[in-house]
Amino acid sequence: MTGNHASAGQPGVSILILRQLVQLGRSHGLEADKLLAESGLSEEWLLQTEGWVAADCVERLVAQGQARIGNPLLGLLSAPQVNLSMLGVLGYVTQTSSTVQGLIESTTRFERLLSDIGTTRLCHQPGMALWQWECAFVDAEVRRHAVECVLGCWANMLRLARRPAQRPLLGVHFRHARPEGVAAHAYERFFGCPVHFGQGCNALLLAPFALALPLVLADPALHRALEEHARQQLEARRREASLVEAVRALLLQELSQGISPVRERVAGQLGISARSLHRKLEAANHSFRGLVDEVRLTLAQDTLRESALPVAQVAQQLGFQESQSFIRWFKRVQGV
Repeated sequence: MTGNHASAGQPGVSILILRQLVQLGRSHGLEADKLLAESGLSEEWLLQTEGWVAADCVERLVAQGQARIGNPLLGLLSAPQVNLSMLGVLGYVTQTSSTVQGLIESTTRFERLLSDIGTTRLCHQPGMALWQWECAFVDAEVRRHAVECVLGCWANMLRLARRPAQRPLLGVHFRHARPEGVAAHAYERFFGCPVHFGQGCNALLLAPFALALPLVLADPALHRALEEHARQQLEARRREASLVEAVRALLLQELSQGISPVRERVAGQLGISARSLHRKLEAANHSFRGLVDEVRLTLAQDTLRESALPVAQVAQQLGFQESQSFIRWFKRVQGV
């Protein structure tokens, strides 16, 4: 499974999100095992309590699910099915915030605990506040469904606020065009306000008073404890990413010089034991062999694509004793 884990510095999605996507597929009658297999995953992923999936695998999963279900409003209509309590510490941090502004700020600070595919921002304009989200998915249709689901979830989260005398949601902006064949009133009925497409950002437009609205589940003491836990989790993830990048850099240096990487030597260069390196990589959902294969494959692809060197010489540069060993390895990790 290592090959489909999100690599440090590359977009990834938490197992918690993957689990909810699979549940959504099942609610529409899809066979989870087939959907996961076609996306380069397996049901074993759902048994993990934590971990990250490469964003491109999640993109394939959503694209294939949408193709089977065929509902152009799948992302939007999935929003009410998202269970905040199943989103780990971030779900609880947001729910226990004191105000809507606190909820948005918690989301902005800790969204990286759930994914690297989007960025939340709170901007202010005369007479309104814009609660924005931009998505990094490459596939335009998958990106549309993701944006509509997230903004739909946020609109539902506004219902955690104590009932105000006026509507807190003034409007909704989407960058994308309205899907062909879908009437505008389908969106307006969902959000309960005007919805505009082809705009400069994806955002909920909030009335100025909305940010100060108190939340019904506000619990300042619990919120502070959960925030501290979230900060620790975020810092641990950053440290893991930093270690993985350091190992990659050392592997790139050795492989570029034709040196076959050895875990003990790399660990020594990092000032830790080989056993400690193994544990730390495992905690970051990586393995030493997996990283060696990853870096070696990148070098192999670049060299084969950009130079006229014979395969035997490329094999030697990458630390293989003979070209056949290199060819067998390349087929194993690349599939071709």
